[in-house]
Order: sequence, then C-alpha cells, then structure tokens
Amino acid sequence: MAIECVVTPKLSPGDLNLLSRLRGEFDRFMEGQEALDTEKQITRLGQTITALGTHLWEALISGMNGGLKALETAREEALAEGTVVRLVIQSDDPQVQALPWELVFHADERYRFLGRNSDFTLMRRLKKPDSRAFPLPGRPLKILLFIASPEDLNPEQARLDFETEEAFLFSALDEDISRGAVEIDVAEDGTLETLKERLSRQTYHVVHLSMHGLADDQRTVLLFEDRETGLRREVSPQELIEVWKAGNHRAPCLFLSACRTAQPDTYRAVPDFARALIEAGVPHVIGMRRSVADRAATHFAGHFYQSLAVGKPVDEALTQARRELPEDDPTFQWSIPVLYSRKADLTVIDEQKPFTPLPRPQIREVQIGELLIRREGFIGRRAAIRKFYRNWKKGNTPHLLLYGIGGVGKTALAGYFALRWQRERPDLHIFAFTPPFEALSIEEQLRRVFGQYADPQTVETLQRLESAEDRLQQMLTVLKNASCVFIFDNLETCLDLKTRRFLPEYREVETRLAGFLRQAGPNFRTLFTCRYPVVSRALSPPVVAAELPDAPPGDILRFMAEFNWPGVLTSEQKQEIYRTLGGNFRAIEWLSALLGQADHSWPDLRKHLEQVKAKMRRNLIFDRLFNLLPPEEQRLLQRLCLETHPITVDGVQALWDGKTSVEAAVQRLVNYRLVETGESPHHDLPTYRVPPLVAELTAPLPPEQQREAHARLGRYWKFVGEHFTRLITDDLRAYEHFCAAGLTQEADAMLEGLSRHYYARQMYGQVVKWLAPLVQRKGEQAPWWALTRLGQCLHVLGRGEAALRYFQQAYRLVQSPRTTEEKENLGTTLNNISQIYDARGDYEQALNYLRQSLTIQREIG
Repeated sequence: MAIECVVTPKLSPGDLNLLSRLRGEFDRFMEGQEALDTEKQITRLGQTITALGTHLWEALISGMNGGLKALETAREEALAEGTVVRLVIQSDDPQVQALPWELVFHADERYRFLGRNSDFTLMRRLKKPDSRAFPLPGRPLKILLFIASPEDLNPEQARLDFETEEAFLFSALDEDISRGAVEIDVAEDGTLETLKERLSRQTYHVVHLSMHGLADDQRTVLLFEDRETGLRREVSPQELIEVWKAGNHRAPCLFLSACRTAQPDTYRAVPDFARALIEAGVPHVIGMRRSVADRAATHFAGHFYQSLAVGKPVDEALTQARRELPEDDPTFQWSIPVLYSRKADLTVIDEQKPFTPLPRPQIREVQIGELLIRREGFIGRRAAIRKFYRNWKKGNTPHLLLYGIGGVGKTALAGYFALRWQRERPDLHIFAFTPPFEALSIEEQLRRVFGQYADPQTVETLQRLESAEDRLQQMLTVLKNASCVFIFDNLETCLDLKTRRFLPEYREVETRLAGFLRQAGPNFRTLFTCRYPVVSRALSPPVVAAELPDAPPGDILRFMAEFNWPGVLTSEQKQEIYRTLGGNFRAIEWLSALLGQADHSWPDLRKHLEQVKAKMRRNLIFDRLFNLLPPEEQRLLQRLCLETHPITVDGVQALWDGKTSVEAAVQRLVNYRLVETGESPHHDLPTYRVPPLVAELTAPLPPEQQREAHARLGRYWKFVGEHFTRLITDDLRAYEHFCAAGLTQEADAMLEGLSRHYYARQMYGQVVKWLAPLVQRKGEQAPWWALTRLGQCLHVLGRGEAALRYFQQAYRLVQSPRTTEEKENLGTTLNNISQIYDARGDYEQALNYLRQSLTIQREIG
C-alpha cells in the first residue's frame, strides 16, 4: 500500500499571485498564444518552467507536515516496502487546485519532475477522504470507450480521430483482451442517450469519455453529439452526474479525455468539470488541465489501462502512463492529465471477487423477413454510420446501395441501420428479402402489415387484382403513410458480373424493385446490398451507391477479439491477417476456427498467409476448415446449402445421418462460423442458416444426393406448415423442394393446397402457371382437382374454350361415380360446364348441365 503524504498548501497572497502568473505564462506558451520561434522566447520558456516547478516545490514542502525531512523519510520507507509515496494536494481552494502541481520540480536526480517520478504519485483531493465503502466490480477490467465527435466541428482542426484512438487502445490492450483480463465496450455514437443506455445495463470500472471540452467565463461543458442532428450538444456536469447516478452500477472512475476539464476559472468562480463530478460523489476523476493533443491523450490512456489491468491503483497507473510519454516533449503533454479522488483507496477492481473472464460475446441475431440480422453487438463502421445513416434516416438519401467485397459486413450494416431507426421510431416496420425476390414472398411479408392500414373495401379490391405486381403496388400505396424499411440483400445474385446489369431472367426483379422506389412514401427507406455498384437506369437515381471500404484497425481488433486466437499473435499480426484476407470478416471467422484446432507459431501462420496471397484468398482457408469436419458433418453442411431460409433444429435433424447427436454437429458448424443462428419470429426456437458466402464456396453434392436432400427438406417444410406456422410460403418451399427432388406425387399434393389458396385469393394467373404444366404431362393422367381448378381460372380470365376442354377432361374422370366424393366432383364439373355455355349465350345447354348437377346434389342430400 502506498505511503500517503498529505500536502495542504498554505500560500500567501503574494505566493499565490506569483504561481498563478507563472502558470498563466506557461499555459500561453503551451496553447500557442505566444510564439516560440526565437532563441530568446525558448530561453524564456525554460526559465518560466524552472521558476514554476521550483516555486511549486517550495509550496509543496511548506504544506507538508514535517517538510522535506518527512518527504525523504517517506521515500525511504516506500523504497524499503516496494511501494510508492502518494502525494495528495488537499485543498478546496480553486486557485490552489488550478496550479499545475504535476510540474513540481527539484534539480536533485532523486526527484526531478515528481509528476513522472516512479517513486511518487500525485493526486488532488478537496477534503479529507470519504471513508464510506463504494462497491467495486471484480475482474476483468471493463472499460466503456465513449467517443463524441459532432459533425459541426472543424474536421481538419477540431474533430477527433476516433478510429485512431480506438485502434491504439485495442492494440495496446490486445494481449489483455485476448486472455480475458480486459473488455472494452465501444459506444457506436456520442449521444447522451447512448451513454445513459449503456450505463443502465452494463457495469464498468472506467467510463472513458473522449470528446471536446469547452470552458469559458460562463460554463464548463462537454460536447456530445445531438441524437437527431449529429451536431454538438453541450452537456453540463450536472447532466452527466444525473446519467452516472442513474446507472445500474456506478462506475468508480470517469476518465475525461477532453480539453480543459480540470481547469477552473478562478476569476469568475466557474468550477472545472472534474471537480464538479468529484463533489457529486464520483470516487475518481481524471481530467485535462489544458488542451491536449489527440495522439498524446490516446497513448496516455492506452498505457494507463495497461497498468490498471494488472491491478495498479489509479494514481500509480497515472504516473506510469505519464512516464510513457516523452519527458523532453516541448509541450509537456505528460503533465496535462490531472487526478481528483475522494477515496483513500484508489483501486477500482475488487480483487476479493473471483476472477471470471467474460465469455466471448455471442452474436445475437433475429430473423426479420428472410434475413438473419444482428440484433446486438454490432461492431464498428462508425465512419460509414456517420457518413450515411442520418441522411438516410432523414430522407435526404432514402435509398442506399451498400456495396463492397463479400464478407465485409454489408448485411450487418443494413440491419444496424434498420434496427437503430426502429429503436428511435418504435412504429417502424422492417421487411427483409433475399434473392430471387419473388413477388409471392414479398407479398406475404407486406400482408402482415397491410391489414393494419387498409379498410375492408381496399382489402376486397386487393383480392380481385390478378397480377402479383399490381397487388404489391396496391399494398405499397396503402402503406405510404406508414414508416417502413425494405432491405434487399445480395443483389449481385441477379447481375451479370461483367456489365453489372440485371440478367435477362431478372429483368422482372429490376422492374419490381423500381416499383418499390416509385411508390415510396415519405417514411419509406430502402437498403440494397451488393458486392458491386449496380448499373440500372430503373434504380439510379434515386438509389445512391455507398461504398464500404476496408474496416479501420480498431474495428478489426474489436471484431477479432470475439474469437479465440493463438496467444503468439500480436495486434500488428492480427491486422496483417486482416489485410491478407482482403478485409473479409467471414474469412477471419473461419481462420480463427481453423487456428483454434492446433498450436501455431507466427512464422508458420505467415507461411500459410503467403499461400493465401498466392491462391484464392478465401477458398484456401475455407477448404482447410471444411476438411476439419467429419464426413457426416461435411454432408450436413452441403445439404444445408440447399436451403436458403432459416430452419429449426428439426430441419437440421432431417438432414442428419450421423451417429452422434445433431446438436453437437450443428454447434461445431456454428462455432466454425459456417452456420448462422437466429430466432424464429413464429416460435421460441433457434434457427440455422448457411450464409450466402459459405454456400457459394461449399462444393455441391452429387445430383442424386441433392435430390435426396431436397426430399428431406420438402417433408420438413410440409410438416412445419401443417403443424406450426400455417404459412403459405412454407407450403411453397415444400413444393419447390419436392419438385427439385423429382417427387411429382408429393409436389402435386402440395400444389393442390397452394392452388386452392391462390384461387381463393383470386390470383388466377399464378394458378395457371402452376397447373398448366401438370395437366400437360405426357403419359400421365392429370387429377380431377387440377383440371377443374385450371378450367375455373381460365374461365375467369376470359379463356372459355380452353376452360371447357379441361372441364370436359375432368368430366370423363368422374362420369361414372362410385363414391360420394366422386358424385360431388361430378356435380361440380357439370356446374362448371354450365357456366361456360351460359357465358356463350347457349342457355339451353347451360340449363341442361345445371339440371344434371342439381339432380346429383339432391341425390347426395
């Protein structure tokens, strides 16, 4: 434990005026208000520093009980005990605390600048220490990195380089993060609302506030970001204190990495920000006495947290961090941080609590529409968020195309935009679609919301519309007054990769997407994701292309911290891995899983990376990871690639042939990041899906095995639709899989229900598309229901002659009925034929068939 020496400076008015004058002169030099471009001025600065440091030394010694002798004795005791001397400047006089005590200087080599002497620490206290216990969290050390950089600050001079700051902190603490000793939680924006939300649900040892501070003769404030505009929002000490007190567990230390947060206005009695926080009850506060360079503040913070992570008290960590900054720095950046404390014990970690490294954060995803979207733990891309989000949300650029290489995080960012806006606007509806963007799948999602806004007459009108495109346009018209986000993912599937135009078979999709844009209401927003900028007159304008470049180093290290890596890797080597993999986050996940299976040295890893550079970057890693799977799990992954929609564990079980449990197999695929997990919107069960990039790289099964897997998936979706969801799209998926499996009988059985549903919804054209090939199969007798329903649809569509032919074929199948069902079918067929003759104007024939139908109905009763 440190040996504490309390200093209560007793300065005469003359001494105080002298020190204040020297402080002012020193600060003017440091703030650039006085130039240092002549030898005379440089000499004068040296004289000022020497005089200031020496006078502070005299004030310190005179304010210490026992004077110099007591200081020397304390130092000797501390050296003998292997600890330090803690110098506490204790005074509630703002003029005393405004002095730069960190610059206390004596020419004796044992002392020099006490603020960076390893035998001493230096801190400030307003009064006697608070003896009341303050609950401290146990290990690991948890830091909230909160950076605010309002958009109306000068980007060249004032705006903080948050990416550099984040990257350095993660680099400096990479080893501690990797072993679970430190966790850094990074807020994705600099709003007071976000800070309040983080503090309300998380426990931190230190809240690191990096932003600009403003202190003048009227107020001292921090410049947060306004939630709506992104411009500056001035936050007073009182506002910040309220947020801190409202937290779930009050952090014991606040680090104000902001200019002049520990500099009071002694002439107008305006207290500094750090002091206000201490007076309100915060145990430890670090502030900046004057303007601090971004780079110096970042490096200081990194070294400070390294010391905290190994259990150092705040004051010792502060001194160690000062020593890491150059002593010969002409701007004396090391002297700017100031520590206030109200406690005798300056530790922030309760070492009595068991050391429990936090588990790797789970990627929590939710299924929205046809996509799995990351609901929590979104990482980084702050520059892209700053550049695109607010203009997109406000409607300045309501339709964005997020493009970049595969695996760079386009879908995750689109999901983040949508979910963030939904948090800000709870009435927002999110729709998400994947290729091939079928009209029926889109329609089913829209119908769930359409009924909330449509009146009964509009609903009836919709049912009568023949074209799916017309129905979509009708629903979009009704939803114009609603707030909606539409996500269209992986648009490159529909493109010719040479021209980046829509392929001929997807021109209908292009028209459909253009229809969405034409019908866009004032609160409609659209997000497209694609690997390339799309060439399309129909979409551009109004779609604005937004490129996602490589992620900054801080994002890389934050992302990589979620996975297990060999302990030999440094932060620089991890960044080299990222660059080698071309910025592909998915490939990083795979490489982590691959390296977790064996010990590797860095030369060995670098050799593999060189191979990656020479070959297909992603495929080499993927192939090695795929080969780690047992054969039955390889087949499971190949089968899962045939299903583009999320399925439950029952669906995975249907594809599993292994002797071990399917749960263990699917967990391995999830751990290897070959399968994504989510939550079903229809039941409280986890879902699983192969990401598009994995499906693209996975070798397909032989045709016969593909058909067999399609058969299993068809039976799965049939079961889900019958017993759980009752969704027509599940029946449609079952039908498509049965068709792919070549199981015509099962496909026809599904088609009977599908055609009945679509006929009831007056979607006659789609029914004709399905049933015409069925009834025209060579060598097969079409079933009665197919002939009848096809004839009914053709009759409504005005094709009476074709309808009559199919009704007559249906009649031949049931003209000699044996069962009640066949009699009912015969009666229906005769009635259908009568309607054809009635439409022709041949009322005698119509009446004849109608009488026969009526006779059968009476016979049945």
